[in-house]
Amino acid sequence: YYLKKQLVWGIVAIFLFLCFVQIPYQFLLKIAFPLCLVSIILLISVFIPGLGKSVGTSYGRNFNRWIQIGGFQIQPSEFSKISVLLFLTTFFQNFDPKKMIWNRKQVISVIVIFLILVLIVIEPAFGTTVEILTVIFFFIIITGFPIRRIILLFLAVLPLMFILVTQVGYRKKRLEIWLDPYKYRFDEGHQLVTSFRAFFDGGSFGTPIGSGYAHRYLAYSHTDFVL
Repeated sequence: YYLKKQLVWGIVAIFLFLCFVQIPYQFLLKIAFPLCLVSIILLISVFIPGLGKSVGTSYGRNFNRWIQIGGFQIQPSEFSKISVLLFLTTFFQNFDPKKMIWNRKQVISVIVIFLILVLIVIEPAFGTTVEILTVIFFFIIITGFPIRRIILLFLAVLPLMFILVTQVGYRKKRLEIWLDPYKYRFDEGHQLVTSFRAFFDGGSFGTPIGSGYAHRYLAYSHTDFVL
């Protein structure tokens, strides 16, 4: 079932890819700002009852990451990755790190990116936030920021990252599980510990498709542990 489903979506993705690469990048840069505004609207929509889909967890937290439209689910934070990437390209295209002169357009750009990041954190989708921050970090390096300023910026962000991880219950718990999964092997660490068993039994080449092994022991093996 999952193999056929992935093949269908894979074919659709390749077709869309071939269509997308025909679009001139100059046009994509022109619509970068409108795409960011659409991203903000979609990210706000996940909190609207009847439109957004909330999922509860064993940690006692509710995650608002999806929009339910008919039989389809959309995750706006994934769409925002593309819009932010294009928007950052336009932002750093005319940004001179040596002069550091901020005009109105650049200030608005920073506010828009900051707003998108805040909305993603509130969902919460901490992993996506870190991904986007990593992209921003590499953009800063490519632009030619002085190494000293980059180091200072990194050190300034570290306390915030520490607070976001250690002061939020479920994130702290996930970190503890990651560091010592066997301590929690009968509850939250079960999936991770079971994946070790699956990797061990599968060896270098895994188990044959349809063998049923992973479905008996490893829940949701077709997603996070597809390897």
